[in-house]
Amino acid sequence: MRVSDLFSLAFKSFFSSKVSSLLIILVVAVSTGVSVTLVSQTAGLINAVKQDVLYLGPNTVLVESAGNIYVPNGHEIYLNSTLVSYFKKIPHVKEVYPVVSLSGTLNVLGYKEKVNVVGLSNYDILGKYKVIYGKLATSANAGIMLPYSLFKSPSLVGKEVELNVSGYIIRLKVTGIINYSTVQLLQFSISSKDAIVPLSILQVALNLSQYNLVVIKVDNPKYDNYVASYIKTFLGPTVIVQGVGAQGVSYAIYYSNLLVISAEQLAQAYLKSANINEGFSQFISVIADVISIASITLVLTLSTFGQIKDLGIFRTLGMKRRDIALEKFVEALYGGLIGSALGITLSVLFGSYFHLFSSAFSYTPIYSRGTLLEFFSLGVLTAILGSIYPIVWVIRLTPVETIRRGEL
Repeated sequence: MRVSDLFSLAFKSFFSSKVSSLLIILVVAVSTGVSVTLVSQTAGLINAVKQDVLYLGPNTVLVESAGNIYVPNGHEIYLNSTLVSYFKKIPHVKEVYPVVSLSGTLNVLGYKEKVNVVGLSNYDILGKYKVIYGKLATSANAGIMLPYSLFKSPSLVGKEVELNVSGYIIRLKVTGIINYSTVQLLQFSISSKDAIVPLSILQVALNLSQYNLVVIKVDNPKYDNYVASYIKTFLGPTVIVQGVGAQGVSYAIYYSNLLVISAEQLAQAYLKSANINEGFSQFISVIADVISIASITLVLTLSTFGQIKDLGIFRTLGMKRRDIALEKFVEALYGGLIGSALGITLSVLFGSYFHLFSSAFSYTPIYSRGTLLEFFSLGVLTAILGSIYPIVWVIRLTPVETIRRGEL
């Protein structure tokens, strides 16, 4: 049989049974789509971790307040200016950047907007930021940076605004409008919707002496763990005791209320979690492929059984076993090609609209050509593997047996 006739016959045979062909395409599409979505979202999560944490550099140590916690047998330490002065005296510490986060109301041209205000002394904490309009706010120009996600008008630059924080009114000038991605550091986050004010302005206006986060830069990356350990020794051990309280719920006792970790350690911790997600994704992909092969085998077997009388007639007319095997192989190939293409297309089009993994990081799925090609090929291979049993089963039958079974 000519190759063109073989492909034509396989095409007609595959689409003659709309239910079975649709099922094969659907099974391959779901298997391929799930695999591509899982792998692409895992890659996106790992990339987000690297960008959101490692951008600080390997020579960074973070100290953060753990919040309101019960410290019955330990000592509660405030992350304040006194402690910051102590950090500056630690060997190999190069710079110290306190950060504070406050809730307030912003009055812009008579329009009031509730915002979170972040006070900082170094804009590098924001990672890759971009000043869309104007210039950076500093203590010298008594300015405020408005988030581009909320304020997109360039006419706001130069306008005076009132910032109300806990009843304290601070009058500032909009020096610029800034755009940046949300930053997540331990439990502390800086949202892309937060207004940015130089820390010194908030310290003077609000008499601030306590902070939410302190970023410590070390003079050499090899000393970041040393500095982190130095601070932990000073603070005392952070021991968590699990127990059952009066209400029957678990509670924890911290013997120090500050969290201390180097950026490298933080990134590795997040990446370890992301790698667990990656292993989970690969496991689910394998399970999806196994289920896909089993489902395609069942569908093709039932479809072949429905066509068995016709195949018997073809055999009596001189059609060889090899031709039947190739025809069924091409049928499976059609299902694999269409299903794989459909699954990948749906994953790429809609995969960015939802997140499979719960994470503190905002991430976007990453689709690489190599990954898409790999799973496209895997989807086709899945369909082909699913066709092996029905092919072996039907070619072992004699023409007479084929016709007789078709009449049953």
